[in-house]
Amino acid sequence: ADESVLRAIGPPLLNLETSLLPMRARVNGVDARVRIEKISDRSLISLEVEMPTTAPSSVELELRFGEAFTWKGEVRQDAPLPPARLSLTTLQKNNAERWIVDWRNYYERALGVDRIVLYDNGSSEPLPDLAPLPAGVIVVDWAFPYGPKHSHPNKFTQTGSLNHMKLRFGTRSSVLVFDIDELLVVKSRSVRWLIERAPGLRFDNYYVPFVRPAVTDYSFTDFTLREPR
Repeated sequence: ADESVLRAIGPPLLNLETSLLPMRARVNGVDARVRIEKISDRSLISLEVEMPTTAPSSVELELRFGEAFTWKGEVRQDAPLPPARLSLTTLQKNNAERWIVDWRNYYERALGVDRIVLYDNGSSEPLPDLAPLPAGVIVVDWAFPYGPKHSHPNKFTQTGSLNHMKLRFGTRSSVLVFDIDELLVVKSRSVRWLIERAPGLRFDNYYVPFVRPAVTDYSFTDFTLREPR
């Protein structure tokens, strides 16, 4: 949220639209203007609630979804975050502790990442305590259904996490998006320059063939071969 708008993102309304709209909002008991917009090729919706210009750090919000139901709760404004130069984010579930730790360490060492935002999709075990970074290591509880299978436009959990990252944590930094088992190898200074300045980049990839190690505690650091070019 900025100083005058509370913003939320969620899955598309689809066949529930006629039941959940119109949507009405009240902030601290006062009617507030609501704006709903379809984003990300209609795989998400953005909800904006107009806030008082002198809103405190905590408000009582009431959202009425058509005649279907009403949600009420307290909404708090988070403390400002330190600035980040280069952020790293991913959506993960039940990755082994060593993989997560090695992934964090690689991107700090190789590319100078100074903020990591991990979206956890309902892991059965707690995430490991990661060494701090200058702009923070942040874990976001993102335990939502992933979306319909075999329907890329409707995989709103992943699309939602990326849009949440952009709006909440990545507005003033470049953002890398790589899975726990994906490593970006950069040997060119010009590519490093582009990472921090280009509006968007996509990279070619190579698969590392899986050969089951003789030990159970392993990560990508134990694999040294990849497919040929």
